[in-house]
Amino acid sequence: MTKERKAQIARENGAKSKGPTTPSGKDRSRANALKHGNRAQTLRHLAHPHPAIFCNEDSRVFFRLLNDLIAFYRPIGPVAVDIVREMAMTRWELTRAQVTKAARFNRTYIQERHKQHNIPEELVNVQCSVNSSDALLKTSTAYDRTISALHLRLERLERRLRYSTSNFPGIGTEIANCNDEQTNYERTDAESAEALENTDSRPLITDDPSAQTRAAYEFFFPGRELIVIERDNDDETKPN
Repeated sequence: MTKERKAQIARENGAKSKGPTTPSGKDRSRANALKHGNRAQTLRHLAHPHPAIFCNEDSRVFFRLLNDLIAFYRPIGPVAVDIVREMAMTRWELTRAQVTKAARFNRTYIQERHKQHNIPEELVNVQCSVNSSDALLKTSTAYDRTISALHLRLERLERRLRYSTSNFPGIGTEIANCNDEQTNYERTDAESAEALENTDSRPLITDDPSAQTRAAYEFFFPGRELIVIERDNDDETKPN
């Protein structure tokens, strides 16, 4: 069969069907690749992500922050509400940057604590803190620059809110809230940290057998079983 004949057959077959055309047919086709729901709890965050919330963050906390800011600034009108929403997202990013900076120090500190120190025991804590701070200084400039930029963004947003309120006041006196927005995204709500800690008993798996890694898992996931795996030449994993 010549290439021209193969191409002609392909064009004829492609013209016969363009996929489902009815709403019900399109709904069925969306689930063609669905085999099981074991990953639904994780992938639900990717289906309809909120612009401010990462998949490992609790969106209910964000919406409480947004409602608190709405109650504080009392925006009237869609423009003012949008500005307050931007302020909530900026505060959320600011907290994330500060927590990430602290978590980086904590991780380094845990690693330092499990090293051998040829100093008196009462000085180990000080030495670990110094070493962790020195390691953090190498990246703290980036964190501090991000935090400063977020503070400046908050100041600009507050100025915009004052300008909008004074020059374009909304009609009426009804104060908005984020209930509608929260309803739209509530299926991506993460479980609370307390609920995860109390109910999740699945074993944790790592391929790093070091004592530092084991100590970190025990610190952040107390009571959870840790399985260390190793890879053979065929890239298969098996319990150690």
